Amino acid sequence: MAKQTAKGPDHDLQRAARTLDHLVQSTTQERVLHGDLHYDNIILTADGPRLIDPKGFVADPSFEFHKTLAPTFEKATVDEFASCIARRAPVLADAIGASPVRVIQWGAVTFAQRIYAGSLRNIDRQLVRPYLQAYLDLAES
Repeated sequence: MAKQTAKGPDHDLQRAARTLDHLVQSTTQERVLHGDLHYDNIILTADGPRLIDPKGFVADPSFEFHKTLAPTFEKATVDEFASCIARRAPVLADAIGASPVRVIQWGAVTFAQRIYAGSLRNIDRQLVRPYLQAYLDLAES
């Protein structure tokens, strides 16, 4: 079950910023990544799965899964959202030899970025904050 906090959005943003700082400071390897890996950018061909529409940049391999880690928050309760992330992280992390927590941390940071500066910036923050808080709780565990 997700922890609830009475602290405001600035606290959430500070938590995400601390997590990002930790990730940047502790990155020991970088690889060329697809950069936009999600279900719509994978096609099945006669020769097997193929990735399309790559962004192609160099980054921490744990960043790669940030779009595939969490379910669409509008379609899940906060607890379902957190539970799905907790189930998916070990599977995805194992694929690249990374820590599940590190994969979750990148997911939480990019989710915060989407809320405060990206594609979700115009959404009702009261609706999305519990999801961000649950994501950050997992990232700090």
